[in-house]
Amino acid sequence: MAECEKLSSCAFVKAFENDDERKLALKGFVRMYCQGDKQEICTRKKVSQILNGPHNVPSNMMPNGFPLFGTSNEHWSSDVHSAINK
Repeated sequence: MAECEKLSSCAFVKAFENDDERKLALKGFVRMYCQGDKQEICTRKKVSQILNGPHNVPSNMMPNGFPLFGTSNEHWSSDVHSAINK
């Protein structure tokens, strides 16, 4: 399967790729969602499409729509929460 076209510019990947505590989790998500068969169910991609751009997707949102462990979704906008649930 081809790699996700958004992988090289993904704020989630860029924000945590050098974080030693989260590197293993990030690799797993990249393998499943960015390089694997879950690309079409990536919540980050969905929210980006609904809210007209990746700049509206919180960097700590994992591809499954949850905040990365050790972070919170309390600062996410109501638009982001609504887009996740569509």
